[in-house]
Amino acid sequence: MTGREFWVLVLTAVVSAILGGGGIVGIVFHFVKRYFENKLAAEDRKAAEAKEYRQRKAACEERMTHALGRWVFWMNRWVETGDHNGELREAFEEFERAEKDKKELEREIVVKFEQQKKG
Repeated sequence: MTGREFWVLVLTAVVSAILGGGGIVGIVFHFVKRYFENKLAAEDRKAAEAKEYRQRKAACEERMTHALGRWVFWMNRWVETGDHNGELREAFEEFERAEKDKKELEREIVVKFEQQKKG
């Protein structure tokens, strides 16, 4: 047996062991596992993003409710006493800011949804 025949035999044995002895199954399993891990990671990212949007929307709604309550309080005080201590205008402006922020967030959510729908 020559040196070249020896190395051909060794190489053949190594390749046979890898491909014939479960190597193909291992390779296929690796790619299937990787596919499912990527799919799960994408779903996890979508779920985390949806949770963040829900939290931001809830915070916007809470801020808007608070601003509306404050505005109604100062309106009531102005109607009853004729004095609003300068707070009525500030409360209304806060309500407008909260409403604007909520609309911007809703637009952002719609844009994100339509991008996901296209892609």
